[in-house]
Amino acid sequence: KNIALAPVEEGNHKGVGASALAFNHVIVASTPIDVDLAKQLNILLENLGVSLDKIIIDPTTGGLGYGLEYSYSVMERIKLAALTQQDDKLQSPIINNIGNEVWKCKEAGQDIEEAPTLGDPERRAILMEVTAAVCYLLAGSDIVILRHPESVRLVRSFIDLMINGGSAKEIQGIKKLLEEKEVDLISLSPEPNLEFEAPEEKKPPVKKEVPPKVEEKKEAVAKEAPPKVEEKKEEKVEEKKEVEEKKEEKVISIEEIRAKEEEEKKKAEEEAKRKAEEEAKRKAEEERKRREKEWEELLELRRKREEEKARLLAQREAQAMKEVKKTPAKVQLDLVDKIIRNLDRIHRRNR
Repeated sequence: KNIALAPVEEGNHKGVGASALAFNHVIVASTPIDVDLAKQLNILLENLGVSLDKIIIDPTTGGLGYGLEYSYSVMERIKLAALTQQDDKLQSPIINNIGNEVWKCKEAGQDIEEAPTLGDPERRAILMEVTAAVCYLLAGSDIVILRHPESVRLVRSFIDLMINGGSAKEIQGIKKLLEEKEVDLISLSPEPNLEFEAPEEKKPPVKKEVPPKVEEKKEAVAKEAPPKVEEKKEEKVEEKKEVEEKKEEKVISIEEIRAKEEEEKKKAEEEAKRKAEEEAKRKAEEERKRREKEWEELLELRRKREEEKARLLAQREAQAMKEVKKTPAKVQLDLVDKIIRNLDRIHRRNR
């Protein structure tokens, strides 16, 4: 039987390549997520004598959530190099062993007790495999290896829809074989904390009580003080009164200054508000004029297109009315030569 030998790497490509050449088998060239390494291994196998038609590229498959994006990006680069740059060393089909990667991950094997918030474990693993397969098919995969029969059915239906079209609503859902267990998610959710702390009330400042002994000492000192000291106290009291009067005048002047500053601030705010309204009106007017201009240009472009369509239609009708004389070619090509000529034209081959 014609089988695919895998994995073939740079270290064992000579031995496995010789076996493939001897028994006409296919080789799966496996490389660790790198475009240059994939191309290099294909070149080594081709130098060994293996035809590129007998090589399948395995760019290393990552499971869903375990490196899928890396494999996806490398596959995109391989396909772009093969198609846009016409690199024949990378035009081989691509294979992805998805079942091996998905079914060995932790999420695919956790039951409902271990991971109650991840949903039904039976559907979860199947959906992980199907999602990964669809992603790799969109990236350009030609062969996907799956394990679950439901995954195979859903991926086949996806391929049929992509080729033939149709609605996915007609596809039957995943068939369950295990008993479905219900999970009380409300009991698993944390209880809301509805206790709010009241703001701390500001306590009035505590006045320090002067001990009685200090007050008695002050009274004794005041009684024993000579009359000159009393006169000096009276002078100091008068000076304090003058200082207080000056302070009151300063407070009044500060209040007037603050009132003026508030008035100026209000005027500045009103002026800024008025300017903002004027700017908004101006921008709205400019936007309206711009839209009117774009609409006029669109109408003009539609009119020109209609005129161009009418002119081309009239030109085609005039050409259709003319009789074209057809003469057979000097050299008549058979079907194989015609196919080769079309392939040369499509692939831009210079013969």
